[in-house]
Amino acid sequence: MHPGLLLTLLAHAALGADADVDLLAGRLRDSLLAPAVAGSIPKWLANQNPDGTWSDINYADKSQTGWSPRDHVVRLQSLAAAWAKPATKWTGVDSVLQKIRRGAEVYLAKNPVSTNWWYNEIGEDLPWGQMLILLRGAVADSTLRGGPCALTEIGRSGREPT
Repeated sequence: MHPGLLLTLLAHAALGADADVDLLAGRLRDSLLAPAVAGSIPKWLANQNPDGTWSDINYADKSQTGWSPRDHVVRLQSLAAAWAKPATKWTGVDSVLQKIRRGAEVYLAKNPVSTNWWYNEIGEDLPWGQMLILLRGAVADSTLRGGPCALTEIGRSGREPT
């Protein structure tokens, strides 16, 4: 699937656009829940700072490759999968949802940007959109919806992909 199409689907699904999108979002959610929950979940929950950051992530990084802030979004997506996946010890646990929310809020506040357009336009958008699908129904306000894959924030790197 083309990344742009997937990002559009994710954005519409997160906003609950229509029945067809709801069906596709449900199928996407099921596929996101299918993999086993990462063994790193307990470590990430335990090591998240009170402000929602992780000490091992360099939020000022602007690297072309191995961009550290993407790890933050990937962790949030994994935490969302652990929270949403039935029959895990994290399923529906409010403290896990609060850590995801706090992590999302601090990420939006820091607004890290890479010098590589891929990270800005795709690399952080995909896990953010997946997180939105996984948390659908649990996040009633706009806390997570203004994130990297918001339709109003196309081309945040200011450059066209080459």
